[in-house]
Amino acid sequence: MKISDPKAVAGEVLAPVEQQPHEVEMNDLKPETQSFVLQIAENWRRVVSSIIETGQAITAARGSLKKDPSELDRFDSYLRTRLGISTSERSKLEQIGAKMVFRQEQNADRLPKAVATLYQLSQLGDDQLQAAIASETISPSITLAEVRKTFFAPKAKKSKPVLTISISGNPKNIPSEKVVELNALLDEFEEFIKVKRTGL
Repeated sequence: MKISDPKAVAGEVLAPVEQQPHEVEMNDLKPETQSFVLQIAENWRRVVSSIIETGQAITAARGSLKKDPSELDRFDSYLRTRLGISTSERSKLEQIGAKMVFRQEQNADRLPKAVATLYQLSQLGDDQLQAAIASETISPSITLAEVRKTFFAPKAKKSKPVLTISISGNPKNIPSEKVVELNALLDEFEEFIKVKRTGL
């Protein structure tokens, strides 16, 4: 047997080369496995649709019940106590349901399945949101932390340039006419920058 690696000859065990994971396509799967995947994908797709439709239903119900405040209160109470939908979550669901980009059928497979993440994305403008989906910046696997970092991280403030001029010495050694000229020059600079004078 021919061994070309000197480390192997010396008896050192070499770590196996890490193989890049192969992205499995539908055609790589057996027919039975494909049927499972299709069923799971359809159910998974419904998660986003269900979130959006829930938000739309809540908005429709609350709009209809505005004319009956007591019934609206009972409705909101039922959501909180029976369905576990808090006031905050109800508001998030309504905003998600109102987002037209989310409601487009071609985007259903491209969105995350968490209410908090969808709500954060709903804060984006429609054009920015659609562009991010098309570029796959937004995908089903994106997390809330990643959304905040990618789209909502505070931009670093640009530091303002600082001009510092320091002149030290005994002003008595400067001819009076030069002192007058220097003060006149500093007066001109005060239009643009803060000037601090001591001893002139």
